[in-house]
Amino acid sequence: MEPIGIVKEVNLYPVKSMRGVSVSEASLYWYGLNGDRKYAFIRSSTRSGFPWLTGREMPELLQYEPQFISPDEPMKSDICVKTPDGQMFPLESPALNQALATEYGEDISLLHLNRGTYDAMPVSLITENTLHNLEHNLSEPLDPRRFRANLVLRTDREGEAETTWLNAALTFGGPDSAKIRVSHRTKRCVMINLEPETGEHDARVLKEVARTMQACAGVYGTVSRLGSIKVGDTVYLEHNGT
Repeated sequence: MEPIGIVKEVNLYPVKSMRGVSVSEASLYWYGLNGDRKYAFIRSSTRSGFPWLTGREMPELLQYEPQFISPDEPMKSDICVKTPDGQMFPLESPALNQALATEYGEDISLLHLNRGTYDAMPVSLITENTLHNLEHNLSEPLDPRRFRANLVLRTDREGEAETTWLNAALTFGGPDSAKIRVSHRTKRCVMINLEPETGEHDARVLKEVARTMQACAGVYGTVSRLGSIKVGDTVYLEHNGT
């Protein structure tokens, strides 16, 4: 096992397309990180294979802030949501549902997956190197939240991107701790064009990712060993790991 960097951020996204919750530590299970992507709002009128209400349909959704009532127990915790105008609602309250439906312009409903996740794979990650390369090419800073990664890593190797770790394993903290296998590049959509703080649209971001990175930024991982992942953990690379 080769140390290659550290964990800079651990993020949970309890509600699809709403803001993430930055945590210092999260427990990794077979389905992903505890508390991640357990809820999603569904557009009642759609019959497509993608019924979710996301920032693509309603950019303002990125400004809604979920908060765990019991942060130490994200799997069991109730969730409240802070709206862009500062109001607080229980996630499952009719008042929040009505507020979102009114803003979106049609009926919606809330779906709850007990374990998660609504994403393509259990865990997503990106390196600061990838973010810095994009910032350099675009000549402006990029909020890492655009990419909605569970893990943001800082590597010791200048310029090395997470895509070089495909089919390798990453261990977090020590030889017997949480481990994931890097399995797929993360194909990007117009969501990364949305500035998380304001919802403003900048089409240059996705165009640059398409031009220089085959429309992929970040990677997905499958879970090889359970454990916890903490901010500051050393990240180890294992090319022949399972």
